[in-house]
Amino acid sequence: GRYMRLKKDKLRYQVNVTGRPPNTASEIFKGISIFVNGYTDPSALELRNLIQLHGGEYHCYYEYGITTYVIATSLANVKCCGWKAVRSG
Repeated sequence: GRYMRLKKDKLRYQVNVTGRPPNTASEIFKGISIFVNGYTDPSALELRNLIQLHGGEYHCYYEYGITTYVIATSLANVKCCGWKAVRSG
């Protein structure tokens, strides 16, 4: 509902506006938003820094229709099928 939408908006602002590195190294991720799910190597924090350093947007939650990519070592079949259905329209 409304509470969760506001929470996600606040987090997106905190992470991508106030928490963004002051300078960008490149813009290879410009226009791309990425959600990191579960354990990854490098860590989600390192990936967040790299994504932002190169012009991308990091999402703390997957947002249907807004998040463009997911980074994960493994995903439950239900999540894969749900995300594929949303992406294909």
